[in-house]
Amino acid sequence: MTESVLVDWKKCILCQKSTSEVLQCPADSKRKDLGSGYESLGNNLRRFQELGCLPLKTDILSFDKDGRLTQILKEKSAKWHKSCRDKFSNLKLQRAEKRGTEGEEEHGANKSARRSHSAGEKESVSRCFFCEEGSGELHRASTFNLDANVRRCAFQTNDSSLLAKLSAGDMVAIDALYHTQCLTSLYRRAQNAAKSEPEHTDEVMNCGIALAELVSFIEESRIDSVTPVFKLADLANMYASRLKQMGADSSSRIHTTRLKERILVHCPYLQEFKDGRNIMLMANEDVGIAIRKAVEENCDNDAIILAKAAKIVRRDLLAMEKTDFHGKFENDCQEKSVSQSLLSLVKMIMGGPNIETQSSNVIEAQATLTIAQLIRFNCTVRRRKDTLAMYHTKEREPPLPIYLGLLLHAETRKRGLVDKMCDLGMSVSYNRVLEISTEMGNAVCTRFAAEKIVSENGGQEREAIITQATEPLKRLQTLPGEYANVPPVQPWKEEPSVPVTSVPMTGELTDLPSLLKTQYKWLEHMKDVLDGIAAEANQDMCVSWSAFHASRVLHSPLGQPT
Repeated sequence: MTESVLVDWKKCILCQKSTSEVLQCPADSKRKDLGSGYESLGNNLRRFQELGCLPLKTDILSFDKDGRLTQILKEKSAKWHKSCRDKFSNLKLQRAEKRGTEGEEEHGANKSARRSHSAGEKESVSRCFFCEEGSGELHRASTFNLDANVRRCAFQTNDSSLLAKLSAGDMVAIDALYHTQCLTSLYRRAQNAAKSEPEHTDEVMNCGIALAELVSFIEESRIDSVTPVFKLADLANMYASRLKQMGADSSSRIHTTRLKERILVHCPYLQEFKDGRNIMLMANEDVGIAIRKAVEENCDNDAIILAKAAKIVRRDLLAMEKTDFHGKFENDCQEKSVSQSLLSLVKMIMGGPNIETQSSNVIEAQATLTIAQLIRFNCTVRRRKDTLAMYHTKEREPPLPIYLGLLLHAETRKRGLVDKMCDLGMSVSYNRVLEISTEMGNAVCTRFAAEKIVSENGGQEREAIITQATEPLKRLQTLPGEYANVPPVQPWKEEPSVPVTSVPMTGELTDLPSLLKTQYKWLEHMKDVLDGIAAEANQDMCVSWSAFHASRVLHSPLGQPT
C-alpha cells in the first residue's frame, strides 16, 4: 500500500475530509523555525498513541517508522484544519495524561475498583452529556461560555436532571461530550420558555391595577358590612368599566371564570357558591376577622407594601425612554411623559383605590398628571450625600416644568423667580430656559435655510448695514481745530485809524423827519390791519415794525424805505 493511497496530502491529514474550513500549512509560514509546527504535532500524536486515547482515528501514524514522521510531514507540506489540530493540542494532551495518572494511582490502591472506575469513565466519556447516548458524532466542551449558556438554559427550562449533572462541575473540567442536535434543542426550549413569560406592558399593568382596586373594594365592603355577598357578574361589570376608563379595548369580553380565579387567589377567604347560573362569592367570617386583626396589629406589613410599591414605580420611571423637547408640546405629551404605574398610584392616592370612586373629570385628570410629572422631574437614580442643591437631568424632563420655566421667563424676565421655582422642584432652571430658547432659535434658522426661505445673494457683495452706533456712546467727540487752537489776542498799541468812506457822514438828527414819517406810516398800516382795510385792499399784513420796514425797503427801487 503506497503513501498516496493511505493519505491524501491535499486534504487534512488528520480527518481526511473536504470541508469549508480553511486548511493551515506550516510550510507557508514565514517564521524561521519552519518545522516547529510539524515537530509539535508529531510528538503529540506519538504521546496520544501511547496513552491509547487518540481524539481522532487517523492513518498518519503509519508513516512514523524510525521516528521519520516529522520529516515526512515537512516533505509533503502537510495541511490540517484548525479544529482538528486543536484536538491534538498540548492542553488536551495534559488532560489526557492527568486522567491516565489518576487511573494508575487508583489501580495501585484497588485493582477491581480501578477497573470499574475506568470502565465507567470510558462509558461516561463516550456518551452525550444531555441525552446519555453514545451514537452519533460527539463534540467535546472546550469553552467556558458553553458551560455558562447551558447553565442559563437549564435554569430557564427548570430541568432538574440537567442541573444535577451541572452540579458536579463545569463542562470543561468534567470533559463533557455532547451532540450538536441536543445542544440546539436545549437552546430552543430555553427560548420558548422565555417567550412564554408574560411581558410587562401597559395592558397587563392596567389589568393588574383594576384587579387590585376590585380586591380593595371587596375588602372595604366586607369591613363596612355593605355587601356581604358578591355577585360575580356585578364584579365583572365593575372590572370592565374600570378597564374602559383606563383606555383598554372595550370590544373584548371579560372572561369571568379567569377573573373569579384571580380574585380567589388574592382573596383566599372567599368561598364560591352557585345559585343557578349566577355565581356568588361569600367570605368566611372567622377567617376574615383573623386576617383583619393581623393586618391591624402588625404595622410592618404596611411599610413593606409601601416599599414594594415605591420600588415598582421607580423601576417603571427609570426604564422609560428619555423625553426630548423639540420646540412644541404635542397633544398627549403629558400622558407619554409619565409611566402608567405612577399615574395610577397618584389617582388612587387622590381618589382612593376603590373602583367606585374613580372619576373621569378633566380637572382631576390634569391635577393627577401635574403631580405625576413633578414626581418624575424630581426623581433621581441615587441621591448625592451632603448636598444642598437639587439636580435634574434632561432625560427625565416632562413638559410641565419646561412650560412653567418658559412661561415665567416670558412674562416676568426675572431670573430670581425662575430659580426659586426650580428650587421648589416645579420648573427648570434659568440656564436651562436660556438653552431651550437658543435651541429653538437655531432650529428656526436651520429650518429657514432648509426650506430656502432666505433669498440668496447670487454672488454679489453687499454693503455693510450698520444697525447701531459704531462709535462709543459714552465718549464725547473732539472739537474742531479752530475751537481748540485759539490765537492769542493782544491789545492795540496805537489808536486805530478811522477808515475813509465815499458817502458823506450825517448826524443822528438829520433824517429825523423822514424817520418819523416812516413810523407814522407803520402806525397807519397797523390801524388798517386792525380795521380790516388792509386785507380788503390786498396789502401786506405785516404787523411788526421790522417786517413792515423790510417790505418797504424790498419794494423800493432805490433800496430806501418809502
